[in-house]
Amino acid sequence: MIKINLHPKKKGVAKSSAKDFFKLELPRFSTPDFKLKGSVYLLIPTVILGLEAFYYLKLDLQISKLSNEKKQVEIQIQRFKAIQQTIKNLEKQLAEQKKIKDRIQTQILVYKNFAVEKKDVLNILYQISDSMPDGVWFVSLNIGKNNADLKGYALNPDIITIFYKNLSKHFKNINFNATEREKGKIIEFYRFELKMNGWIKNNIGG
Repeated sequence: MIKINLHPKKKGVAKSSAKDFFKLELPRFSTPDFKLKGSVYLLIPTVILGLEAFYYLKLDLQISKLSNEKKQVEIQIQRFKAIQQTIKNLEKQLAEQKKIKDRIQTQILVYKNFAVEKKDVLNILYQISDSMPDGVWFVSLNIGKNNADLKGYALNPDIITIFYKNLSKHFKNINFNATEREKGKIIEFYRFELKMNGWIKNNIGG
């Protein structure tokens, strides 16, 4: 029995199918992209170095800022030290001025006391001279703040008694030494000595 192929074109199709049936489909492997990985490997250290450089730059700026602040603080400290030294000098000058003021005030008080004592001495001298009766003269006279010592002569003892009574009005205490008679070429006179203290202050003769 003979078969006749009425569709000759399909014969090629059949052969092709048989060929495709025996054709093996091998798995496909993609080759690694070395360019991309190399870029990634290069980028990571670059980023790390960049961050580190940025960190050190920022740290350097911070250090520079702190150094400038330190210099400013040191300048302020020097200014404060200068001001402190100026204050110490002013305090020293003020202390010196105070000493001068105290010394001047002391001198003023001394001069005032001198003036008062001078006035007192003049008053004592006036009262002694005002108390002197005729026939008395002095050999020496020492006047203090509230006392006086005198040595003198009188023509007779009665005059010394009168002088003593007059001085008693101005002094609380009077010590009288015994009179000694002395004879001169023409007249006789009596030497005496009075020590007075406790002057009774008043403005007579002031």
